[in-house]
Formats: sequence, structure tokens, C-alpha cells
Amino acid sequence: MLSKLQTASKQGGNFQKAFQQLKINAKEFEKAIGKNAQGTLVKFLETVAKLGKQERSSVLFDLFGLEYQDDIALLIGSLNEYKKSLIKMCNCCSLL
Repeated sequence: MLSKLQTASKQGGNFQKAFQQLKINAKEFEKAIGKNAQGTLVKFLETVAKLGKQERSSVLFDLFGLEYQDDIALLIGSLNEYKKSLIKMCNCCSLL
């Protein structure tokens, strides 16, 4: 997922269409990923989570294909748990 997002401006037509639906500029997104990958990824997932279920499935399919659409939808459905895990990791890393 991250490799596709890091190269958003170089992805195909369906990917670009999905980014337009999300109102995301691919070049700006790539820059944001370069500066703060985790924060940008969370914001991206939050944006996708705001879509209706059918539109979300369509957008995820256009972005990542049938193979990964369900996996990413599951992550979005558990986004709060994902964020809590990130916070715990950050807290642990600060102890090192």
C-alpha cells in the first residue's frame, strides 16, 4: 500500500480517478508521505473512512485492486485500534 501511495502521481488512470474522488492531489500527497509517512497514511485512511461503504469499496478497488481492497477496508474499519497501536509504539520508542 505504501509503495503505491509513495508513487501516486505515477499510477494509472483508475488510481488517479480515485484520488480525484478523494480530493487528493497526487504530487502534494507524495511530498507529504516523504515528510511524514505515518501521519499522512493515517489522514489518508481517515479520508477514505468518511466515504459510504459502496463508494469506499470502489475507491479502494481503483487504488489497490481486488487483491488488497478487503485488507485495507478491514484496516479502515479498525482505524481507532490502529491509531492506539501507533501511539503505544511511539511511547515505547521514546523510552529507548
